[in-house]
Amino acid sequence: MSTLRDDLINKIKKMPEEWLLLINQAISSLSDLSKNSIYDSHIHDCPYCGSHLIKNGTQCGNQRYMCKYCNKTFTCTVNTVLYRSRTGEKVWKEVLADTLDFVSIDKTAKRLGLSHNHVFSMRHKILAAMESSETENQTVLSDAKECDETFVLESLKSTKIATGYWRGPRKHGAKAQKRGISNEYVCICTGIGRESGAVAVSVNRAKPDDAELKAAYKGYLDENDLVLCDGHKPYRSLAMEYGCSIKDVNLETDQYFHLYNTNSFHSFIKTHYMHYGGVATKYLNRYNVLFAKAYRKGKTFFDDMYQSLFTDSVQNSYFSNQSLKTCNLLDL
Repeated sequence: MSTLRDDLINKIKKMPEEWLLLINQAISSLSDLSKNSIYDSHIHDCPYCGSHLIKNGTQCGNQRYMCKYCNKTFTCTVNTVLYRSRTGEKVWKEVLADTLDFVSIDKTAKRLGLSHNHVFSMRHKILAAMESSETENQTVLSDAKECDETFVLESLKSTKIATGYWRGPRKHGAKAQKRGISNEYVCICTGIGRESGAVAVSVNRAKPDDAELKAAYKGYLDENDLVLCDGHKPYRSLAMEYGCSIKDVNLETDQYFHLYNTNSFHSFIKTHYMHYGGVATKYLNRYNVLFAKAYRKGKTFFDDMYQSLFTDSVQNSYFSNQSLKTCNLLDL
């Protein structure tokens, strides 16, 4: 064995330099191909009927499969954000990174040499997939839970205001016509776990009532949870609905009872909301999920989101351009 190895090493040493360069390039290409085939290990059964699969050629460098039972064909990117996309994975990674870092669509488009509409579509496919993932696997709010609400002005960005609508167009930075919290404001109900986890959901305008709070916090509160709030009366209904304990921080003297974390979260939301120049209200819940996921983000945030949206074919993260226009839009 050692003799064969020595002979091979000697032959390699005698090769021309250009041959060695070609061999090195070929090895690198095979390595990249192996890295780009990460999806194959996630495809075991048909995502449509659960039956056995067979390989059925390739498409754009991706392995293609066919179900032996329902005869449907699909690539290894099925149920991921990349499914049916003609944009390369490298560009998708750049758009994902900019999305998670709150870079504006125009800046991303300019840097990547893409149109605004193209990047807008890619970003909202990512946001819609994040929202769908949160619906299927809700964030766990650990330890005591601080619940409160913050408010943003209704925004009709990129939408032509219909004739007879209650208000006309507004410029960026405009203020509400009425004083206080009125129907001009959209409510964002937030929840923070003292140990980990954050959630932001919009279900109503102005101050939320009993039913709206129950809808906003459904699935996030459980029996025996300690929920801290600011004394807004409808929060008492959460105790009846979920069996949790509600504490008004304004009535408690112990320093443990506070809403510092939610106040910080509200500042985080407002900062990035203003950075965008506002967010169209119909898309607000998509961005709410982004705000909640990015708050307290760790070092593996990008890798975790990439794994969930781009390589995990178990949960459907695919949205077509057409479905983005109607799927889970906030209609208040």
